Amino acid sequence: MPLGLGSSLIKGGMPVASHVTSNLKMLHRYNAGSVVPVSDGAAYMATTEGISITEKTYSVHDTACSFAWWQYDTGGNTYGTPFAHTSTNQYQFIMLPNNTTPGMILIEGDEDNNHAKFDLNDDDLAKWHHFVLVSVGDTTIKVYQNGALLSMTSGQSNDVTVNLTVNQIGRRGAGAGSSFEGYMCNVATWEGTALTQAQVKSIMFKNYAGLTSTEKENMVSWWNLSENFNDSHGSNNGSAA
Repeated sequence: MPLGLGSSLIKGGMPVASHVTSNLKMLHRYNAGSVVPVSDGAAYMATTEGISITEKTYSVHDTACSFAWWQYDTGGNTYGTPFAHTSTNQYQFIMLPNNTTPGMILIEGDEDNNHAKFDLNDDDLAKWHHFVLVSVGDTTIKVYQNGALLSMTSGQSNDVTVNLTVNQIGRRGAGAGSSFEGYMCNVATWEGTALTQAQVKSIMFKNYAGLTSTEKENMVSWWNLSENFNDSHGSNNGSAA
């Protein structure tokens, strides 16, 4: 089933030159590497492409919520947005892949208003990584990379109220220069649940079918992105953007 223009089905790690094309769908075969998601495939997005979903606002900091995803960055020294909004004036998460100061920034409104920045344990994002961002609900934000809790960069504030309005996966507003480029799968959100580290490690190598009822509690959406853009848990099916 085609994933839309510029989107792909994959089966592991870095794509190699060999591929087949059918009805705007590309099947890539490649070396899986040491850390890979459990899904049989993932959505590929180029610099101006992403997945449109129904808009939802999450109250980060004052309300428990969690965001999880697998990613493989192919864009090099660029900003990437796993969750974002089409408007550049909306709040968004921004990943800094392969940057001289790698980390994750939660941005409110504009790039000069950074609220939380974290050091990555591994800043080589040109391979599969699993990320989970958790708002505990008491102004505390935690970020996990491949199951490990990341440290917060000194001098950054995480004690303000931020609302995150999301209507895109992997794509920021046109012309913003911060769209994600690469592969994503097993993308999920929870509202009312701050995932624990044990839960983060448990869901890390699961697709939706493998989740327990406890892990699905307060889940808003889960997109496997292995065959299509459909929401396996709710009704927020995506479309190519």
